[in-house]
Amino acid sequence: MKRSLALISAAMICVALFSVSCQKDDVNQNWKKKKPEVETVKIWGEDFVNTNVSVTRDAGFKKTAKITIKDNFEWEVYAGTADSLIDLTTLVGKGDAAGTFELDVVPTEMKYVFYVKTPQGAAIVAERLLPMTGAQNFRDLGGYRTTDGRYVKWGRFYRSAMINALTDGDLAYLASVPLNSVIDLRSSADLTNAPDRLPSTARQGQWHNVEVGYGALPNMGNNMLTYYNGIVVDAIAMPSYARMFELFADESNLPIMVHCTAGRDRTGIVCMMILLALGVDEETVVADFMLSYNYVPQYGAMSDTWIKASMNSIKAKYGSYDTYFTDVMGVDLKAFRNKYLY
Repeated sequence: MKRSLALISAAMICVALFSVSCQKDDVNQNWKKKKPEVETVKIWGEDFVNTNVSVTRDAGFKKTAKITIKDNFEWEVYAGTADSLIDLTTLVGKGDAAGTFELDVVPTEMKYVFYVKTPQGAAIVAERLLPMTGAQNFRDLGGYRTTDGRYVKWGRFYRSAMINALTDGDLAYLASVPLNSVIDLRSSADLTNAPDRLPSTARQGQWHNVEVGYGALPNMGNNMLTYYNGIVVDAIAMPSYARMFELFADESNLPIMVHCTAGRDRTGIVCMMILLALGVDEETVVADFMLSYNYVPQYGAMSDTWIKASMNSIKAKYGSYDTYFTDVMGVDLKAFRNKYLY
């Protein structure tokens, strides 16, 4: 009897030990399966950051990066040479008050994008106006919010006035973007008189002269409203726009920059098309168009009625922007937006 009890006790102890061992193995296996959380770039908070935060770069040799905070709230800033390369382990700026502050990025002569985190939201930001010494109105089309709540990616589409006088420092900065392609909208005479200076990254067959011709329209300088109204639906001009969207749709061509002489009229129309195709609202598109007057006022007055005439002309003839881009330009809007929106 005693021998039987001893055997039963020994068996129970073995079962208990086996159970504990199995539990430990389960815990170890679960621990191995559970991966540590890695912080990632997340855009949230609607438009809080874009409304309250802006980044600028000083023109000149140093090109110091500065952040302007419009109100008092806690903020942190991280940086990277591309939005996919933002280093979330190293702060380049931090604070809890409004003001303008220098960001700690080295080397300063390179292009950066910044990830700004606040308790109210987080977003990727960059400078709207690039710090060029030898070109005016050189801007990034990124950061604009779309009607479906996404954002245009920074560093994909650029616009500018003529770039024949870019300095070596400007070219080095654009190579760090890296600017890959250039579309020059100017006439052949302009190309001869003031040829583009291109960064090393845009010299491999990636320069395109796409002059937008027109049929019975008046010269742009004679009647601006009539020109803007007609050029977006003109039969002779349409193939040129379609050609540009073929270039835009191929990611290997980006980052890409479009320019003319002042970077406001011909370029403004093309950039209107890019933003509308990405789903940016009309009010924002008009505001981007009118920014040119801040940077090239020497070319004369501007009116928002011009670009509104272009938009109204498209809707009057085709019913909607989606029809215009899909049926006339041959753009796959879903693919286009998925490529170039956050």
